[in-house]
Amino acid sequence: MSGLRLVLAAALACGLISPGSGQTQLAQSQSQFNMQLQLDPAKRKPVPFELERDHILLQVQVEGRSAWAMLDNGAGRTIIDASFAKSAGLKVTAPVGQARTVTGVLESSIVPDAHIAIPGQANIEATLGAIDLSYTSKVMGRPISLILGKELFQNLAVAIVPSNKALEFWPSTADNLPPQVPRLSLPPNAGSIVLDNDIPQIRGAIGGKPVLLAVDLGDASTIAISQAAWHRLGLDNSATIIGESAAADGRPIRTKTTIVGAFRVGWESGNKAAVTLLPVLPEHGDGRLGIGFFRHYDFVVDLRARRIWLLGNADASRPLQVPKEAVALKSDGQIAADAYHAVELYKSGRRTEAEKLLAALRPMARSDVAANSLCWAEATAGIALDSALQLCRDAVKQSNRNPDYLDSLGMALLQSGKLDEALAAYNEAIDRGQGASSHMGRAVIHARMGDAALAQADLAAAKLHDAGIEARFAGYGLKLEMARKP
Repeated sequence: MSGLRLVLAAALACGLISPGSGQTQLAQSQSQFNMQLQLDPAKRKPVPFELERDHILLQVQVEGRSAWAMLDNGAGRTIIDASFAKSAGLKVTAPVGQARTVTGVLESSIVPDAHIAIPGQANIEATLGAIDLSYTSKVMGRPISLILGKELFQNLAVAIVPSNKALEFWPSTADNLPPQVPRLSLPPNAGSIVLDNDIPQIRGAIGGKPVLLAVDLGDASTIAISQAAWHRLGLDNSATIIGESAAADGRPIRTKTTIVGAFRVGWESGNKAAVTLLPVLPEHGDGRLGIGFFRHYDFVVDLRARRIWLLGNADASRPLQVPKEAVALKSDGQIAADAYHAVELYKSGRRTEAEKLLAALRPMARSDVAANSLCWAEATAGIALDSALQLCRDAVKQSNRNPDYLDSLGMALLQSGKLDEALAAYNEAIDRGQGASSHMGRAVIHARMGDAALAQADLAAAKLHDAGIEARFAGYGLKLEMARKP
């Protein structure tokens, strides 16, 4: 059978994946970008992919050269690394505009004509956006030369099967095609989640309150929400893990992650999810639903039909302890969520399970963000304090003494009874700009040392920034109780 040829033509803005923090759009006048896509049903075979830091990576051919590509429906269009394009002999125009990210802009050029082959799936002739993907490559730990963007998702059904680490492209279920053309086969009882708008978005709920989340398979988060949504959902005084992400231009973004109880995405519901405070473009609604959520399912996304099918739990057969060779499959956000779960197990009396989970997480905490998250979970719970101290010291060293990580170190030292060292850590954190948490920790230390005036001064400074912080510290077992001076 000859290949099924779909010719797509779209006026699309060039966009870019931002590793760990989601979508971008192009702030320039739109140009006409043509894409010709050929599927050959007779020679189809699934394409293997890898999950690296919760991003879907696959190998493709660009002008006959092997290259790593990232899958991202949030990218406004398909993008090639400008340096790679030049090395492959492709024409790259002078900069024609700027790609707008959540933190700034990047220069964008055009590659007028490029050939991309996805082995066993498709051949593509397309006009591409061209920008500098060097920071994306740095984050992924390998050269990322291509980002397969929005055009593919707008015109095809994409079946992504994490349980087999394979994906396939199919004609959209909304297309009226001849009967001889092979189609995607869905289970007869498969339920779909309806997508809103062209973004696309899913309606759901967090803690019983409605949210509208953009589907972004290029975002490593489980659920990332805006500051406004964070406030509306009542998360301002929730226990959080402070971390750091980065935009596509390498600019750091401070993050907060909390674990919420009841949540719903379409018809799918659960009793626990990691929610991260991150910058969100206004058009995306309350936030983004990322691959941190979808990686737990075998699923099909069909934007033309405005549907996502969740076909099964991809994690059902996976053991609690992740093998060392698969350590990279857990994102920093997942490590944080699992650390909270371990604390819950510990507090409920299931200490053996908690210790087993924490032992599995420690080798995975390779980044300063992950080390700090795990340290904070252990320290605030008052468990595994030797581990917490080492993790926090590692995070402080790796981050060039990030004030939030110094604050976590202060907490671990305080819980360990090392008051002088804890005071030094909190002093440095405050000098470097850390606020409520370090002032509250220092207030506890001054109280234990019998200095009521300093304790009250730090308590006032802490409450000025966070009215609920004294109650939260009490939940950590750190009540402001004055010691008597000898």
